[in-house]
Amino acid sequence: MRTSFRCAVLLLSLAACSREEPMEDPPSEPVRTFPVKGVVEGVTGAGTVLEVRHEAIEGYMAAMSMPFDVGESAIPVRAEEGDTIAFRLHVAGNQSWIEDIRILEKGARTIVAPPPRIDFLQVGDMVPDFRFVNQAGRQVTRESLHGTVLALTFIYTRCPIPDFCPRMSIHFQIACAALGEKELPGPWRFLSLSFDPDHDTPEVLRRYSSAFACVPEHWDFLTGSREDIDRLALQCGLTLVRKRENSLEWDHSLRTLIIDPEGRIRRILIGNRWQPEELVREMQAAWEPMLDPGDGVPGAGDGQGDAGALNVHE
Repeated sequence: MRTSFRCAVLLLSLAACSREEPMEDPPSEPVRTFPVKGVVEGVTGAGTVLEVRHEAIEGYMAAMSMPFDVGESAIPVRAEEGDTIAFRLHVAGNQSWIEDIRILEKGARTIVAPPPRIDFLQVGDMVPDFRFVNQAGRQVTRESLHGTVLALTFIYTRCPIPDFCPRMSIHFQIACAALGEKELPGPWRFLSLSFDPDHDTPEVLRRYSSAFACVPEHWDFLTGSREDIDRLALQCGLTLVRKRENSLEWDHSLRTLIIDPEGRIRRILIGNRWQPEELVREMQAAWEPMLDPGDGVPGAGDGQGDAGALNVHE
């Protein structure tokens, strides 16, 4: 995706809300509308999401593949995989949705070869060793974070879709402020790992992080080698496809992990439908297996975490 650092400025005006609930009132912020044309690559969410490989959207973003929320007036969706369609993309605050979907040409379904086998991380697994650099240029490793409850998500600073990377950062900002007002048994930290290391240098991440009111000791914006970032992202179940002809055009999904003090995955939040309050509760609860009964103080524990917790799906 191609956009400027204006994304960081945009974040300051975004409100934390979700499109899980139907919008009964029009958005309070101005709605920008863009005509879009592309090919449907998938229909998910019981017809509420269209995955489209679209042409460049003038004045907004480069050509790429992207999932779009379907507005209520456009449901049910008649388009199928392989269809060439035209539609209007509406963007307001941290919301985006599409309407006025027209089928320009019916097409045959495309068969996509399965990706190579990846051993995906599951709830209860230990997070593998990692070594990244934060916005201050300091090294951050799994070992250095041992004994800390973590929330890990994946972003890149040039993401132009308000309910993707910007929403993850806003959710972290709200949760960070809420946790700052609570007494936790031990340290906690947010990790936002960029999968655009060619652009998102520590200096870029430092400027980007300045848009968020959370003390640095509780939030790292991370970068590193592309190989190390991609390996961890794919193990976490992130869909990350860079186009061969342009490394700034890609498909990506969303994953957020809650990790207990021993480095074990407690919860995996998929997509953008979860709320900051849910993240706060999970990070508080991540300390429970580590507490000595009756005294509320971190103790030896069994280090196993809540291996029975369920992943949250879209």
